[in-house]
Amino acid sequence: MIYGSQVSSTHVPKFMVFINQTLISDVKRTPKFIHADVDFADEDLVLNWRSIDNGAIVNRRTGEKLYEITQKDIKERNVLFRHTGASYSEVVFWVKDGTFTTTGWLRVRAGPAAVEIVNTAEIKLQKDSSIDINPDMLFASTNLNIPSGDLKWFLLESPTQAEFQLDGEKVNMWTQQDVIDSRLSLKHLPTERNPKYVDFFRIKAYFDTYESDVRNVELNIFLQDFQKPMQVVENKSLFVREGEAVRVSRNDLKVSHVSSAPNEIEFQIEALPSFGKLVDAAGNEVTTFTQADIDHGAIQYQSSGVPGTVKDAFKLRVTNQFTAIEEVIVGIHLEPRHLRVVVELIHDVVEGGKVYLSKGIKIAGDEHKMADVMVEIVNGPTYGALRMLGETTDLHSFKYGSISKVMYIHDNSEHHNDNITVVANASVHDNWHLPSAPTVVPIKISPVNNKVPFMENNELLEVWAGSTKVITRNELLYSDLDNDPSEIIYETSDCKGGYLANRADYSTKITKFSQHQIDEEQIIFVQEGDRPPSSRFSFQVTDGVHYSSGAPFVIDIKLLEITLKKVEEKFQVFPGQSKVILPTNLWATTNDARDSDRMIEFFIERQPACGEIVDSSGKKLKRFTKSDIKNNNVIYKASLEQTQWNTVDVFTFSVRAQPATSLKQNNFFVQVSYDIENVPQLAKLHPLKVQEGGSVTINRQYVDASNFFLKIRAGENKKDYRLEYELLKVPEHGKLFLDKMVLRNGYPLTPGNFLSDKMRYEHDHSDFPSDSIQMRARLIDEQYENVPDIVNVNFTLQIEVEGINDNLPVLRFPDRSQSTVNIIEGHQHTIGKDDFEIYDSDQDEITIKIYQGTQLGEFKQTDKIDEELEFFTNKDINEGRVLFVPNKDVVLNEISSVTISFTDGLHNEEFQLLQIQVVPLKLEIKETQIKIAQSERAARLSNFVNVTTNGDLSQVFCHSSSPTHGDLILDSEPLKSKRFLSARLSHINYVISDDLSIEDFFVITCESELVEYSAVSSNISVELVSGVVALQNLLLNPEPSPFTKFTGDVLDTSRLIQYSPIVFEPLKISGSEIRRMEGPVLDLENENRTESDSCTVFNGFLLCSPESFTLAEMNEGVIFIETKTSDEEISELRMRVSASMIPAVEFIAPVEIVDEVNSALLPNFGFSSDELYSNAEDNEENRPANINQGAYVPKLTNENTAINSPTLLDGELKTEPEFVSPPDQRTSEEDDSPVAPLELGSLLYVIPAAIVLVVIFIICGAVLFSRRQKARRNTNEEKKKFLTKYSPPTTIKKEEIEGATVYSYPAAHDSSVKVTVPQNRYDSLMPSIVVRQLAPNESIYEGSVSDDGGHTAYAGSNYFGVLSMSNYEESRPDTNSNSIEESSLLDQMDQVDRMSHFTTDTLQAKTQHWV
Repeated sequence: MIYGSQVSSTHVPKFMVFINQTLISDVKRTPKFIHADVDFADEDLVLNWRSIDNGAIVNRRTGEKLYEITQKDIKERNVLFRHTGASYSEVVFWVKDGTFTTTGWLRVRAGPAAVEIVNTAEIKLQKDSSIDINPDMLFASTNLNIPSGDLKWFLLESPTQAEFQLDGEKVNMWTQQDVIDSRLSLKHLPTERNPKYVDFFRIKAYFDTYESDVRNVELNIFLQDFQKPMQVVENKSLFVREGEAVRVSRNDLKVSHVSSAPNEIEFQIEALPSFGKLVDAAGNEVTTFTQADIDHGAIQYQSSGVPGTVKDAFKLRVTNQFTAIEEVIVGIHLEPRHLRVVVELIHDVVEGGKVYLSKGIKIAGDEHKMADVMVEIVNGPTYGALRMLGETTDLHSFKYGSISKVMYIHDNSEHHNDNITVVANASVHDNWHLPSAPTVVPIKISPVNNKVPFMENNELLEVWAGSTKVITRNELLYSDLDNDPSEIIYETSDCKGGYLANRADYSTKITKFSQHQIDEEQIIFVQEGDRPPSSRFSFQVTDGVHYSSGAPFVIDIKLLEITLKKVEEKFQVFPGQSKVILPTNLWATTNDARDSDRMIEFFIERQPACGEIVDSSGKKLKRFTKSDIKNNNVIYKASLEQTQWNTVDVFTFSVRAQPATSLKQNNFFVQVSYDIENVPQLAKLHPLKVQEGGSVTINRQYVDASNFFLKIRAGENKKDYRLEYELLKVPEHGKLFLDKMVLRNGYPLTPGNFLSDKMRYEHDHSDFPSDSIQMRARLIDEQYENVPDIVNVNFTLQIEVEGINDNLPVLRFPDRSQSTVNIIEGHQHTIGKDDFEIYDSDQDEITIKIYQGTQLGEFKQTDKIDEELEFFTNKDINEGRVLFVPNKDVVLNEISSVTISFTDGLHNEEFQLLQIQVVPLKLEIKETQIKIAQSERAARLSNFVNVTTNGDLSQVFCHSSSPTHGDLILDSEPLKSKRFLSARLSHINYVISDDLSIEDFFVITCESELVEYSAVSSNISVELVSGVVALQNLLLNPEPSPFTKFTGDVLDTSRLIQYSPIVFEPLKISGSEIRRMEGPVLDLENENRTESDSCTVFNGFLLCSPESFTLAEMNEGVIFIETKTSDEEISELRMRVSASMIPAVEFIAPVEIVDEVNSALLPNFGFSSDELYSNAEDNEENRPANINQGAYVPKLTNENTAINSPTLLDGELKTEPEFVSPPDQRTSEEDDSPVAPLELGSLLYVIPAAIVLVVIFIICGAVLFSRRQKARRNTNEEKKKFLTKYSPPTTIKKEEIEGATVYSYPAAHDSSVKVTVPQNRYDSLMPSIVVRQLAPNESIYEGSVSDDGGHTAYAGSNYFGVLSMSNYEESRPDTNSNSIEESSLLDQMDQVDRMSHFTTDTLQAKTQHWV
C-alpha cells in the first residue's frame, strides 16, 4: 500500500530551474514517497505523468523525454528537468506500486541563475562542547546544474564564543558536500570574562560569481544545568547615613548558580532608588552589574542627602542568560542626620489617670545607641503633668533610655485631648546627629462620667393657642461635660396646657426625650384644651448615672388674632384695564411679632360682578396669600363691557391664619370709572408698526376716543358735544403728515382726520427701535362757553420700528484709551463687554471667528473646555460663555495679537487685531496692629487683616503660624496650621490664652491656588491696650495753686470694673506729678514726714507721690495732680493701669493747663490765706510766714467741709484749729479811742487772780490733753483693726468640691473663713475670683444688733455666697462704756466708716444678698 501523503518536511516537492537550461534533480529537494509494506522497497515506486506545461523531464544521458520513472532513478540522479516556456507551473503525477495508486504534484519555478540559502535554523551549543553541522542547520539551494562539492560557504563574521572546525581544524570556508557528509562541526570556546550565551555569526553561500544573500545565524550557548534555577543566597538591607555612601558586599547581596560563574550572573536595575543612586568604583552611576562586581567591592549605594528620609529601596532583575529571578528588592535603611521622633496616639489613659510615654514616643534608630538621647519637653501638657516615676516635680527633659519611667498624669479635668511637644537632642558623645524637629505627641483621654448635668437655658416658651411649637436649645438646654447630648435624658411629668410629642408623630404623647432631640428640633409642645392660667411641665435630667432637677419649664400660651388693615384710599380701575392690588389696598396682620413669616390666606367668597381677580399669568383666583399681595401677584381685571361711566364693584372675602379665628364676610370695593385722571387708556390705542425708513397710515384702528361720549348723561343729545384732538408732541425719529402737510406741535385734529386715511407717519431711517406721538383728546360742550371740558385726557401713541440690516458691525472697547484685553496670570478669563464687544445697531447676532491665535493662550468655551474655540457669537460673550485660558509658561506683560473676523451674516467679514496681555497676579495682605482692650479676650481678624487681589479671591488660601500667647479660632475650632480660604477671615478670632501677656505676634501667609510661587506673608502684631479711656481732656490748674482733683468721673472704667481693684501706676513725666493726700500735717501719722520724702504740703495737708493708687482712692477724693511747670505744652499724663489678673499696660490721658486758676478744680479741703483773712489788712504781720507749712489751719464748718474730706482716714473731724492766733477783731471805733492806763491798786487784785486762773488752766489743759492723746491712740488702734479686719486678703485659697468652689481666707479672729460658691461654667472665661468680707456697716441691716454680722461675701459679678462665722463685736461701739468721750469718738469713727465704705460694691452685694 502506498501512502503518498507521507512526504518528509525536508523534501518539499518544488524545483528551481535555470531558464532554458537543465537541472540535475537534487535528492534533498525532490519528492520522496514511502511504502508501508516491509516486502516492498520504496525505490521501486513508479512515478508517471502526462504533460508538463513549461518543460520536460529527460534522461540525463540521452536527453530523451520521460513520462515514467522510479524513485531509484531520482536517487541515482539519472533524470533532468529541461525548462521551456513559462516561469511557473505545477505538474500532477501518480505514484504506483502495481496495485495501488496515489497522486502528488510538483511545483516548478524558473528564473535566472541564483544561489539561495534555504535553511539557517537557530543553533544551540552546550557550553564547553561541540556539535556537527547538518543540512537541517545550514543548507543552500541553486538552480544551476552543479555538484554539491562546488557550492561553497564562506564565514564573514565568526562567533565570539565558538569556532567552526573541519576534521578538527578551524576553518572559515567549506562546501555544501561537507555539510551533507557531517564533516563540519562547531565548538564552544570557554572564557573567564564577560561570557555571552547568545552569540551569532554571519555567513553566505556562492558558486563562481553567483552569491546568496548574507545571513545572520543565531547561536545559543546553554549550560549543562541551565534548567536549574539560580539561588538568592544573601539579600540584606543596607544601612547608610544621610548623605554618605555604603559598599554593597557579597554579605549583603549574593546570587549563585551551579553552572554560572559570578561574572556570568548579571543584575539589571528595574527600579532606581528614590533618595540615592548605585555607582561603580569610579563614581559613575550604573544600571547593570555582575555578582563579580559585588564580590570585588566595586558597587556602592550613594545617598543623595535628602533630609528626613529613613527608607529607600531599588528593584533588580537577576539573569545568567538562561534563567532569571524577577523583582529582587534590596532595602536601604537611611540614618537621618537629624534625629527622628516617631509618635503614636497615646490613648490608654482615663480621666484623672496616668500613662507611660513609651506608648507614644519612639526615636528611630538603634535602641542602644539612642538610649543617651536627651528628650526635651518644648511645650508641656495643658491638662496634665509629666512626672518621673516616684517623683513629684514636673519634668522638662529626660533621657530616652528612661522613657519607660516617664508618666503623663491627667489633671482630672473635662478636657479629653491634650498634647506635648518634644525635641530629641543627641548625646554629648554623638557628634554626628543633629536635634530633631519639634514633634507633637497627641494624647487622648477617656472620659469618666462623674459630672452632674447642669442647666444652661430654661427660658419661657411662647405658644399660640391651638398650635404646636418646637422646643429648641435656646429655650431648654442642659449640658454634661462627660456625655454627649444624646445621653442626656429628660424625664417629664405633670404637663399642663398640652402635651409633648415627637415632631414626626405629633399625635403621640411622650414623657422622655434627649438633649440631642432638642438640638435637632425634634421635640414639640402641642397645645390643646383650654388655656390654663399657668402652663408648664416638671422634669428631671439624667445622664444614666446622675440626676439633676431643674425649675419647671414654663409655657406662655397666647391667642393669635388677625387684624385687617383699614384702607382709606379708593381702589380705582379704568374699564377694560387691570390693576394690581397692593399692600396699601389690602393687608392683614396678626399679633405675632414674627408676622412676616406667618402665612395669611384670603379666600374669595363672592366674585366681583364687573371684573375678576386673577394672578400675573391671567389665571382666575379663588384664594391668595399675603405674600401674593406683596409680590404683586393679585390683580383686579375690569370688564370691557362697561355701560356706565362710573360703577362700584365689590368682592367678598374671608381671612385665615392658623390657629387664629377667621375673619369672614369682608368686602373689597372697586370703583370702575372713566373719570380716572391721566389714564392714557381712556382712548382706544393700538401701537403703530413701521419698517425702518418706511411709512404707515394712522386711522381709527390706531386712535379712537369715541368712548368719551359715554360721559354724556342719558337723555342728552350727542350732537351738542364735539370731540377734538390736539397734537402735543410730534415724533422724534420721523415726521407726521396730514395729506402733504407736515404737522407741528399744537396742531388741532378732528375725528374725520382719522377716517380719511390722509394722516401718516414716515420714519427717518434712523436705528432707533421705537418712537411715539403725544396727543390730547377733549369732549367739548358746544352749548356753553367758558365751561370745563367734559373729558380731557392726554395720551401717547407708541410706534414700533422694525429695523433693517444696513450697518456694518464695529469692534468697540469700553475704554477708548485701552484697546488691550488684560488676562490675569494663571486665571481663566471670561471675555465680556468689559473687554470688548462687536456692536451692530441692526443685528444682535454677530459671528466672530479666530483666524490666528496667540502663544499666550487659547480661547475656550465654558461647555467645551477641552477644545480650542474657533468661532463664537456676540451672545456667547454677553452670556459669559467665552474664556481665554493663558498658558502656564508665558512672558508676563508681553502684548500679543489675535486676528479675528466678524460678520452679521449679511455683510462681508471684517478683520481686526485683538491685543492680549497676561498681567501678573497681584496678591496683597493689608494689616494693622491688632489692639485688644484690657478685659477683652478676643478680636475679629477681619477687622485688622484684609487680603486683596486682582484675581479670583475664592482661590486664595491662607495659613498662619501659631501665636505664642493666644490662639486663632475658626468657627470654634483651633486653627493651628490648617489652610483656610481668605474669605473666611471674618470667621477667625484671635483669642488670648495667656492672661499675663500684653503683646503677641504671628505670621499669615496667603497664596493663590492658580499661580505657583504667589505666596505673600505679613507679620501681624497683637498689643493689649488700656481698658481705661479718658472721657475728656484733664484740665489742670497752673501756678500759684497747681493742684487739681483727679477723680474717676473723667475716666471710662466700665471694661475693668468687674475686675476690681483697678490700680494705676504713675509714670514719671516732667511738668506734672501725681499726689495722694495722706492727712493733716499735725496728724500723728504724718507729723514726721517732710518734703524730702517726695511729699509736699497744701493748705495744711500732706500730699505725697504714691507708687500706685486705686480707682477707689480717686473716687474718695484723695488723688491729685500737681502742675510743676508753667509750660502750656504739657499734653498728656502717662500711667500704667492694671486690675485683678489683668496685666498692666500703659494708659495715656490727655491734659490741658487752663489759663487761670479754676476754683472748681481745686482740692475741696482747707482754705487759701485770702479766704481765711479776708477782713485783715494785707501786711506781713497779719499773715502766716508760710501757709504751706501748716502753721495755721482754718476751722472747717459744716458748710465748707468736703464730702470726701481727709477725715475719712483719720476717724475724727478736726473741728478746732490748733495754734491759731487770729488777727485783732476790733472795730474802727475801738481803734480810734484812747487806751486807759491801769492803776497800781488794780494790779494788786488782778495779778493774784491771774496766777490762780493760769494754774487752773494748766491743770485742766493737762487733763484734757492726756485724755485726748489716749482717745487718739485708741482711735488709731481701732482704725488699724478695722482696716486689717475688712481689707481684702492678700492670699485666697481655693478648693474644688462636688458642684461648688470653696474659697478660704484669713480673718481677724477666726483662723479661716470659707465661702462656698456654686460652680459656673463660665469660670474659665472670667478673671480670677475676688472674694472679700463685708464690714458690719456694709451689711443690709446697717450694723444693727440683728444684722448678719458682716458675713456676706461675694465672688465675681455673677454669684455670691453667705457664710457663717462669729461676730466681730470689737468693731461695734461699746454701749456699756462709762467713757462718754471714748464712745463719742468711736461713734464718730463708725459714722465716718459708714460713709466711706457704703460704695457701689456694697449696694450690689446688699442687693444680691436680699435677692
